[in-house]
Amino acid sequence: MSAVNQTYTIQSVAAVEQTLKKAQSHLIGLQHPEGYWSFELFVDVLTLCDYLLYLKWHGSLDSKKINQGVKHLLDQQLPDGGWSLYYGGPSEINTSSGTVAWIRKK
Repeated sequence: MSAVNQTYTIQSVAAVEQTLKKAQSHLIGLQHPEGYWSFELFVDVLTLCDYLLYLKWHGSLDSKKINQGVKHLLDQQLPDGGWSLYYGGPSEINTSSGTVAWIRKK
């Protein structure tokens, strides 16, 4: 096998460097003064259902957590009535049926 030689123009290297600097600047702007970053973590709806079920078995599931969980689940519901396995994805039957089952059990 022969190696593929690619040549890059000065303009393309400069464009990559500019993009990296913009990304770096953006991330630095999001950094907390103490030096860390924090972002909302998106988890799929089944992970939330599993977590709420764990809290129920553990005995620490209260009405506030139930209401917050159900609100989040309903906020994630897609226009066709289902739920997606991942952000931006299509409705998925296992995810949708698992979510509906949890909402009904609550």
